[in-house]
Amino acid sequence: MAAALLAALSLGAGLQPVLAQNPSPLTLESLFRDKPYRGEPAREPAFSRSGRYLAYLWNPHGEPGSDLYVHDTRSGKTLRLTSPALMQAHDAPEDLERFEKKRLQREREQAERQAREEAQAAYLRGATVDLAQWELAEIAALKLEFAEKKKREDAQKAADKAEAEAEKRAAEALAARRAGKPASAAASAAAAASAAASLPEKDKELWEWRDELKKKLAKDKLKPTDLYPGVSQIVWARQRDELIFQYRGGLFRWQADGNRLTSLLGTQRQLRIVAYTPDDQGFVYMDESRVLRARFAGMAVQVINRELIHADEEEAAKKYRIESTVLSEDGRWMSLLARAPLVPPAGASGPAPKPGRQVEIMNYGERFATAKKVDREVSDDKRMQQPLALYIRRVPGLDGAPARQPAPVFTQAGGDGWFEISPVAWARDGSHYAFATWEREKELLRVYLGRADETAKPEVVIERRGDVHHELVNVFAPRFTPDGKRLIALLSDNDFRQPWAWDIAARQLKPLLQGEFEAHQLLGFTPDSRAMFVAANRDDAAAMNLYKVELADGAMQALGSAPD
Repeated sequence: MAAALLAALSLGAGLQPVLAQNPSPLTLESLFRDKPYRGEPAREPAFSRSGRYLAYLWNPHGEPGSDLYVHDTRSGKTLRLTSPALMQAHDAPEDLERFEKKRLQREREQAERQAREEAQAAYLRGATVDLAQWELAEIAALKLEFAEKKKREDAQKAADKAEAEAEKRAAEALAARRAGKPASAAASAAAAASAAASLPEKDKELWEWRDELKKKLAKDKLKPTDLYPGVSQIVWARQRDELIFQYRGGLFRWQADGNRLTSLLGTQRQLRIVAYTPDDQGFVYMDESRVLRARFAGMAVQVINRELIHADEEEAAKKYRIESTVLSEDGRWMSLLARAPLVPPAGASGPAPKPGRQVEIMNYGERFATAKKVDREVSDDKRMQQPLALYIRRVPGLDGAPARQPAPVFTQAGGDGWFEISPVAWARDGSHYAFATWEREKELLRVYLGRADETAKPEVVIERRGDVHHELVNVFAPRFTPDGKRLIALLSDNDFRQPWAWDIAARQLKPLLQGEFEAHQLLGFTPDSRAMFVAANRDDAAAMNLYKVELADGAMQALGSAPD
């Protein structure tokens, strides 16, 4: 019965008589088209427990995916519960754009393949046809794409060169200061003058452009996940007229009473619905290999730090994945620290490089000596640090569609260099965030301060180059006072690690302690932001004791009795 009703719904609804005028000769190429005339049949028909509703997966001819339809046998009406427009409240804007872009690509490729087949058939019949027109058009578009890419690369190289020159001048000034010599005024004038314009790149031959075109076509080849997928699974309730379906790994609930569609679990994992519980008050589902049970009452699960989305055109080295997340105390903002995988050098092929090397270790514990290879890092190995990016996002609300993904506010290229970054610290009111970085080769310590904004770049408020303790980033991370008016950072300007205060409003930096002793452990603040607690060795160089420090004048009060 379900199959018969389904056939009537999917086939009988859209048939209209077509009268052909001056029909063209029927050929195999026009009959068996790349985009077939026959649409997809409906799948997975299933009646509700009461027998009133019939659910099935289907889409009109040419639309990607299989959406969920529910037919009411009593009223004769059919509801379409899912579509790209209906599900956009649960998809990121980048995903929707990718679906539309890939759909247009599929239609363009189908039309091009059909035109090529018809042109080939006409050529075999003796007609004059340019069979290379499509390839030449693709090569022309590829040349424009390469020209734009080269323009961006040249601009990036110029920026990198300017930064390298600035670092070179700073290193020369630091060396001169250490040697007690005046810094050279004509430091890099010759280097800047010698920056001759690069010779124009020789144009590729036709066979080279064809090779590049093959690479591009292989890269842009459509994958199953590129197109809108639709619904993949349906389960009806045991007693009620309601169902749960799976869409892109999330679970959604539709209730016939009121025609309500709600999201149950959207964890960006491949969840699979198993069944309703016997009382219809919950459901059983699977997450990878685990079987779990959940109840409808009081249930609300939402992913806050949605995984980063990257376009296919982006380089693999720039496809960051979230490594850590820090939420502001007021729950309105969060910072995402992401790293990108290592990739082979430009022009090289093969697996991505790994830090360290493989060494052979001999084992003499048995009768015969054996050797095995193990991964080991030694001092002269390259660091091979992964590229890093910092994102600032507003924490999404319980309702509403996902927002567009912002660009990173801070990036670091990684590679062969020692780079450290502290955890991101948020002001209690969520108005500002801060973090510190240390670059060993440059001997450069920086403290960044940013305001709560998804696009605004943080500014460098403190910078020290030269003789600074490399433990600064790991041992002490910048922290805000409870009122959010000052940022406490650790510096060693007086050869001892002590806290300094950066006034956010006045934009002034001042030391909080005076004296030759270490005080690099900040334990906390008083609620009124007037004092802080530190561990210092002021009275005993061999012991770190607890002190209360007044932020106004730096007065220190030892806590505990004298023997402590």
